[in-house]
Amino acid sequence: MKPVFIILTALILTVSCKKESYSLIPEYQAIYGTWKTKSMTYDSSGVIVTKTLRYDRLVINENLTYKIYFDSVNNIENGTVKIISQSNSKLELFFEARYPAWSSFAGSHIFAFSVVYLLSLSGDELVLKDVDDSYFSAREFRFIKL
Repeated sequence: MKPVFIILTALILTVSCKKESYSLIPEYQAIYGTWKTKSMTYDSSGVIVTKTLRYDRLVINENLTYKIYFDSVNNIENGTVKIISQSNSKLELFFEARYPAWSSFAGSHIFAFSVVYLLSLSGDELVLKDVDDSYFSAREFRFIKL
């Protein structure tokens, strides 16, 4: 009886401690790569405002880490892309920035604390839209592939 219990316990622990693999489904894997920041668009009291961003490069790696650059050479943000939800018709992401303990920054330089969803993705353009930003009405972020 004891050997059966030990084997059963070991099997349960092995299965329950198995690390899940988080990755994007094939429809969204074109998001990986280096993107040039094109613009941010939002509605300000009925007026559509389009701004360029100071942060001009976004790199999304296959291991779901990312980097944001200023002047294409100064890495100002590192982080992890968290998949909130994904299906064949919808992708929601959260860009979770990591900063040193002494840094005064919080949230992403581009996306702040917003969950974003994929509005469109082609071989040369990426458009993300935020879901829950309380300061701006839903912002659209446009990037072009480098």
